[in-house]
Amino acid sequence: MRTLTATLLAEQARMSVKPLAKIDLNNAIDVGNPAIDRTSGAVQGSTIIDLTNPANDSGILTDVDLWFKINFGTPANVKVGTFYLVSGVTYKCRAYAYVGTITPGSKQTVSGLAIPIHAGDFIGIFWSNLSTESSIEQDSAGYVGYAYKIGDYVTVGSETTYTVGSNGRISVYGYRTGNSYSYSTERILDIKQTELDDSQRVEVLLNNSDKALTSLDLRGYTATLSYGAKTTAGDEYSACAPMKVLNQDLLSAQGYLRCLLTLVGIPDQLEADKASKDYAHHASDTKTVKSLITEVLSGQPTAATLTEEQASTTSNLSVSNGWWVMAGQRLVIPNRKVTNIGFLMYKVGAPTGTAYYVLKSTYDGSQIARIAFDPSTLAGTAAWAERALSAATVINDEVRLYVEYAGAGTANYVAVKCSTANPKSGEVAEQTAATMSGWLTLPTTDACYRYKYTATGIDVFGHCVAYTATYDSEDAVIDTYQPKDSFTIALGESRLSVVKRLLGYTSEEMRVPADGQVHILVPQSIPESYYGLAPKMTPYESYNPEALLFSATIYGAQWRGQSFTPSTAHTINYAKFRLFRGGSPGTVTCDVWATDGSGHPTGTALCKGYISGNDLTANTAGSTYTILLGGAALAANTKYALSLKAPDGSSTNYVAFNVKTAGGYSGGITEVSNNSGGTWSVASGSIDFEFEEGRADHIFYSEVNRNRLVIPNKVTVKTYASAGTAYSGTAASSASFNLLAIEDFRQMPLVSDAQAGSIVSAIITRLENSANKGSATVPMNVGAEVWDYVNVVDARQGNSQAGNIGMLTRHYGQNEWSMSLSFGKVAREGIKGTLPTERTDGVETSPQPTYDDMLQVKDSMRDIDYQLNQLKGEHEWIKQQYVTGSALNTALLDALINYLSLDGGVMNSGGSSVIDMNSSKIMGLAAATANGEAVRYEQLLNNVTQYSLYGSRAFSTDYQNTTGYARRVAVTLQFTVASAADTILNGESSANAYCAAGSGASLTTRVGIAGIKPNGLTLAFAGDQLVTAGNLSFDVPNSYYYKLTNQISDDGVTPTISEWFEWDKS
Repeated sequence: MRTLTATLLAEQARMSVKPLAKIDLNNAIDVGNPAIDRTSGAVQGSTIIDLTNPANDSGILTDVDLWFKINFGTPANVKVGTFYLVSGVTYKCRAYAYVGTITPGSKQTVSGLAIPIHAGDFIGIFWSNLSTESSIEQDSAGYVGYAYKIGDYVTVGSETTYTVGSNGRISVYGYRTGNSYSYSTERILDIKQTELDDSQRVEVLLNNSDKALTSLDLRGYTATLSYGAKTTAGDEYSACAPMKVLNQDLLSAQGYLRCLLTLVGIPDQLEADKASKDYAHHASDTKTVKSLITEVLSGQPTAATLTEEQASTTSNLSVSNGWWVMAGQRLVIPNRKVTNIGFLMYKVGAPTGTAYYVLKSTYDGSQIARIAFDPSTLAGTAAWAERALSAATVINDEVRLYVEYAGAGTANYVAVKCSTANPKSGEVAEQTAATMSGWLTLPTTDACYRYKYTATGIDVFGHCVAYTATYDSEDAVIDTYQPKDSFTIALGESRLSVVKRLLGYTSEEMRVPADGQVHILVPQSIPESYYGLAPKMTPYESYNPEALLFSATIYGAQWRGQSFTPSTAHTINYAKFRLFRGGSPGTVTCDVWATDGSGHPTGTALCKGYISGNDLTANTAGSTYTILLGGAALAANTKYALSLKAPDGSSTNYVAFNVKTAGGYSGGITEVSNNSGGTWSVASGSIDFEFEEGRADHIFYSEVNRNRLVIPNKVTVKTYASAGTAYSGTAASSASFNLLAIEDFRQMPLVSDAQAGSIVSAIITRLENSANKGSATVPMNVGAEVWDYVNVVDARQGNSQAGNIGMLTRHYGQNEWSMSLSFGKVAREGIKGTLPTERTDGVETSPQPTYDDMLQVKDSMRDIDYQLNQLKGEHEWIKQQYVTGSALNTALLDALINYLSLDGGVMNSGGSSVIDMNSSKIMGLAAATANGEAVRYEQLLNNVTQYSLYGSRAFSTDYQNTTGYARRVAVTLQFTVASAADTILNGESSANAYCAAGSGASLTTRVGIAGIKPNGLTLAFAGDQLVTAGNLSFDVPNSYYYKLTNQISDDGVTPTISEWFEWDKS
């Protein structure tokens, strides 16, 4: 529940209170600090990021103000950029603009820029001078600070770790000039708000009788809606989450001008954010659910070092044991930035000399890395031995990764572990000896290799607005479970869907409150709000001495409490204390506890409530404050305890309560904890709080109590069938399972049965929290939020219902000031029941059409627009042409439909964006004469000539296409393997086709390959030949060069050209 002022919290439900509402609209953006003359300066040569004023919204910076010091040189090569925090003190540049040379000594404004920025981003700068030093105006104390790093990092995507200079700021200010508007009760006629964890939508109806809104375009504005009341302390409000104006409708009828704004919240914007490509998480990635959610919401990828390996082992590949000198793996590395390579290996005996890890391309034999190591340092039993490349290298090729050692003979050598079960599809182990010219392929074997590479991270939401994830509470799963390769993102999947899937591993939920951050939390089961039938307060236990002797302070880990013993069983949902404050202690929480045998608070709080410590009186005499609690049933003659805490306070920012010593309250005593409730003890001196506790019954208008089954009510998770070790876990919602068993089964990476148990327990908890348990219509509680735990007691029906709010609907209007809440996620239907008491808000009503009438008109207009859009994309033009008065001119529309229809086919079939021709044809098409025109059938077949150029085309010769059109080339090759009574191992040959705009040295773009690789086949001949064929074909653009080369790695294999065809347009 949002923190409210004490008076707003206490008075909002009173029948006599005047309800208030306002909406603030803004589309201006600003970031950084005003460009003014400051006390000192920061010199050139470093990237400086100002941290004092982060961007208030997302959009485009159009202007930047700068002020450089006049007593230094003129700053040149100035670049201004936007930055966001990656983690810790690591920042990344989102975008920048080059602004050139800036005149020092005064504020200089650079306009006409277009620098993208997201809410929460910072502004940064870099500049350099060739000859003289220059400096930007800077304050060195009294502000948030700035981050700096020597060098130019104002480049898109540049990410590095900075040093943070505390308390300073610089004169750099970026902005987009905009407008702001604020409308309150005088203009707001009606508000309908629906809030769920995954959607926030509001319709605000404004009075436009003065036409003040007619000329405004408010679409895209950031809107902050606030509800409040005219309390005894004045007009007080509580803001909702920031939203965006999606639609602005101007409604007009006789004597009726209205403006309807449709607002959508951050969850809806997350739903609109779509992944730009597929993403597959790697099995070696150790990011937890929490880190993945944070990364997805930030929109910015977090790099990780990942490992590709083959670790299954059944046998060995020996290296330098008298025969073999190289052993390793042939594999494809798909466009990865490799940093380390290694093998699972060991030494035999005492190998000496130098061994090597080698990484080579299989296509051209080029060496990517060759790393020396001392084989004597290897362990005598199999262990991973890994080495770093001299520089991280991007590899997108088939490679050989192998160990090379020509060392000490049969007793002293090294061995690489391998598996003969061929666990890595598409890869293979290989060996070679000193006397061999090729490699022996081991078709069913894979070496135990490893390479590490730097992965970009989740790079599919970089085009989206960055949001901050805030974790209010965490279960046992969210920051421990690693989804590994079970986590993927599909092209076009929404960002909201990804977050919800990740939360599905846990018992956590999300909500977006007034700070605009995405809060992740475990919904609590301690009531924070209580609704009953009658607006009255009934005290049960209290202590109000005539004289108070002294006060005690509460802050941080220093909690204080008062035990009490009620003589009558009742529900407690309020407590009163005499309090005052020192400084600004923040939120104060009151908890109700059961007590142990010694009378100390124990277990989990039975219920709780809140009050703003910053709103308490500073007068040390104190004032009495009421804290509304969520509600808990107390038994008669049983000791309980109340406690107060201010966890954000300090020794100078505290809450103080008044106490009396000796002979005070007989049903309890003051309790003390100095370790945040870890342990409690009786306060010295036999002192007691001044307190009161009891039941405050608040109005509810109607309620529906539902009993629904949890479905599914039994969940089993287990490892994949391919996992080395099988783990599993099962949990059930017993009450529902015993009535109607519905089970669910899921597979995922697991490391233990205990982990599986934690995950299924979290899933069941989430299902139970989400189960629909009913609904109620209650007076407005401006502090209520989704997932608050509330209690509704119905004395009429003799029952109660408690649960977490899954949906909130608020209605503010001329005759209504109410809120409906539904428990769980299933309840989406409207709340049925009696209407609340009519209220008056002072807004003049109109006898003209009702709001519902206007909505009906609006819906009819949207239906017309939709129909017209089906005929033509520009619906405004259609309305002008085909709407007469308020009705469609159907004759004209029928004519348009007939004109667009196809003979035998339909247009936009199934709502797709293509024309479905079926069996129809386009007849009478003229012959194409220029690029971009449709081509007739005979044009595709005629005027193309085939040429057989066998005998006139040869290897390693540059040819050029000069026809003016594209040329098609097809070549058939013959590979001959010959032997004269010897054995050939791994003879290889390939022919490579190249095509490029330039000839000679620039003709390096390969467009085709054909070849032969016997791959370990032993060929024994007596003067015979083995002949095989290969084919390749490619297209040559006009004026491009092309050639064919051969690559021979064994003299026993020879390629020859047997056919060469070319097709040209004549």
